[in-house]
Amino acid sequence: MKYKRLGALLCALLFLTGCSWFIRQGDNTIAILARNAQQDPAEQQRVEALQERLGAAGYTVQVFDARDDQAAQIGQLEKALQENCVGVVMQPVMLSAAPQLVDMAKTADAPLIFTGRPVEEETLQLWDKLGYVGADPEQPGIQQGSILAALPDKGDINGDGMLSYILIWDMAEYADTQLHTASVFTALTDAQVVLMQLGISSAEGDREKAREGCATLLSEYGKDIEAVICSNDEMALGALEAITEGGRTVGENVYLLGVGGGQEALQAVTDGNMTGTVQENTNDLTNHILQLLRQLVEGEAEQRSFEIPCIPVTR
Repeated sequence: MKYKRLGALLCALLFLTGCSWFIRQGDNTIAILARNAQQDPAEQQRVEALQERLGAAGYTVQVFDARDDQAAQIGQLEKALQENCVGVVMQPVMLSAAPQLVDMAKTADAPLIFTGRPVEEETLQLWDKLGYVGADPEQPGIQQGSILAALPDKGDINGDGMLSYILIWDMAEYADTQLHTASVFTALTDAQVVLMQLGISSAEGDREKAREGCATLLSEYGKDIEAVICSNDEMALGALEAITEGGRTVGENVYLLGVGGGQEALQAVTDGNMTGTVQENTNDLTNHILQLLRQLVEGEAEQRSFEIPCIPVTR
């Protein structure tokens, strides 16, 4: 009896500490490396959906979160590869690190699928066990523009013949941020909406920074602001706080848009506190990743890059 209890205790301790012994025995572990799921509800939702889908397919799943630290993510990938995972799904913190990440996975012969920010075609050519599944960064912007253009007043609340807006965006140097922003304007221009940009605030994806930036712009431009366009839902929720504190009401005298489709943002849309948001088709994302992962693990994949659609969400 004493030995049985000791064995049970040892097994429990090994499980709780995440001992790699179990991983090495299974040969079916997939590592998911998030960019910053802790602070990005949309990414957290994506990770959870993928974790559930891979688990249902019989894989053991190990999740890491880099919290926007590229050096930490490299260390996490090294750890996952040392523990003999059979494949990796990751959203890199910085696309510039992609070649190094690919080289690490290639050395360990562990198929790697990037998601989130699109990787360059030349990066995909680095290895035949490398893939990409994600949304075109222009699509969320096009959908945001379409949401505004579909409003009865096309965003022109004060009726002066133009849509005056402020932009709360992520890091300006991110290529996907630039593509997203340009596509919002393209969609509105195509809908024959005259635009007037009043101001921009770089909030780096952070809710509090978005609240502060939006509050500053609201105090500067006041009621001239008809729309607040944000690059993600976290920033939109921060902007919502500033809008409410400033005595404005979404849907009545200002419009607010985000990107991501996290639960809190979806609830804000339902409650009328956000005009709309845009989310990835998570079902398509997880299905494509699972299919591609199996092909890369088992052999060669005919297609290694998949673009998934984005879905506009309004009340």
